[in-house]
Amino acid sequence: MSGADLHYIPASAPAGHKPDGKEEKHKALLETGYKPSKEECQQLAEPISYFLSQCSCYDMLSTSTQVVVLDVDAPLAVAFIAAQETRVQSCVLWDTKQKIYVGVLTSTDYMQILLFCVSNPDKADAVSTWSIAHWRKMKGKMSSTQTVVDHTGTALEVDIFKRGRPDGLVSCTTDSTLCECLQIMKEKDVRRIVGLAEKEGEAFSVVSMMDVEQIVEFLGVMFFCVEKNQLGGQEEEDEEKPQDAPSDSDESSSKSQRAGSGGDLLHPGRETEREARKPPSVFSIGDTLLSPKLCEMLSQAGEDGLQSEKKVGPYTSIFDIPFCFIENVGVHRHQVIYVLLDQHLHEALSLLLYYNVESVAVVDSAEGLHIIDVISRSDLLRMEDQGVYNTLLTVREALASKLKDKIFVFYEQDSLRSIFAHFVHQRVKELFMVDPATGKLQGQINISEFVFLLAFGG
Repeated sequence: MSGADLHYIPASAPAGHKPDGKEEKHKALLETGYKPSKEECQQLAEPISYFLSQCSCYDMLSTSTQVVVLDVDAPLAVAFIAAQETRVQSCVLWDTKQKIYVGVLTSTDYMQILLFCVSNPDKADAVSTWSIAHWRKMKGKMSSTQTVVDHTGTALEVDIFKRGRPDGLVSCTTDSTLCECLQIMKEKDVRRIVGLAEKEGEAFSVVSMMDVEQIVEFLGVMFFCVEKNQLGGQEEEDEEKPQDAPSDSDESSSKSQRAGSGGDLLHPGRETEREARKPPSVFSIGDTLLSPKLCEMLSQAGEDGLQSEKKVGPYTSIFDIPFCFIENVGVHRHQVIYVLLDQHLHEALSLLLYYNVESVAVVDSAEGLHIIDVISRSDLLRMEDQGVYNTLLTVREALASKLKDKIFVFYEQDSLRSIFAHFVHQRVKELFMVDPATGKLQGQINISEFVFLLAFGG
């Protein structure tokens, strides 16, 4: 079984550490107990909304993007093979007859197919030969339920076809602003959008599949560049680095501790020599690059680019607000969702669909509620054995072949700044909230909920 590897980015420094300015400020803000209203959150989010409205999808695109396109006439077995081999959870669908893109096949579809086969074992062999088009047509007419027990002991009848993205294509153009893209995703209740570029005539070509994680990562570049005020000066700082400075390994080992206490958030670890040689006009977090145009815009923004024009209570930035003071964000922030080791894997998939979450915690017991592992939608692509997905395995058996993952948690008293740093640097889609005294699971928050808070104030 994969062991637990909990990682927490603290809002305050460990015992014996002298608090820095950010830690003292966070403690002072907690003591005020000031809970901003929705309108006040929107005001504090205005600088972020403005930045996102100045950046187009094209500005965010990395130098290399991977998009998998499937013909709707391809059998479902091919769709599973494509997802497993490419590790891409969402494939764009192309209709050869109409010569247009008609939608996206997502992880939700893969889970629905697997759970339908569990409920209808007599049809399982036939389903693999169905075309994607036939599946999309049939699922609108079918009803299939899975019974799963929640944390209160209540049996939930999960309609596996209730959840799902719109059948049509949710798209934008490369000229669309990131603010417009997020607004579309929010209205359509989806977490990804297809970027299209216009060709000659009325045709379009797929340029990218953008999701909220990429936008959060891109926003992280802006936030940390401005907050740390390092535009154009990173190389000079490298040259002045003292000889007894920590090594790369020391930097990496202390990364999680620094991230919550105001350390170097822009370049945690300085992982490669190539990163150190980047010209001062280009900054990156992961694979996201800022063009000279955007660097100039950020340089002009300065420190004030993160702050609202008007102070809201004790806050000048939305990042300063403790998460516990934002009560209307996070559908499952106080809802414990978990599975036990001896439950079946298909029950975990049912919970992912029922609650519409990216990950579900695996806990030691219903009483202890200590997280020992996590099952996510992306794990579907790793649980394949020569083309066969056995959802009748227990969670314990399924985790036996899974690589050990880090489990990222936070406390309700943490600042939005600490949680944001966690999402940006760790590239996770779901964070689990635990009790600081007992370590018990309390709830979770999705990255899309968080980015909508930053961009729109709620």
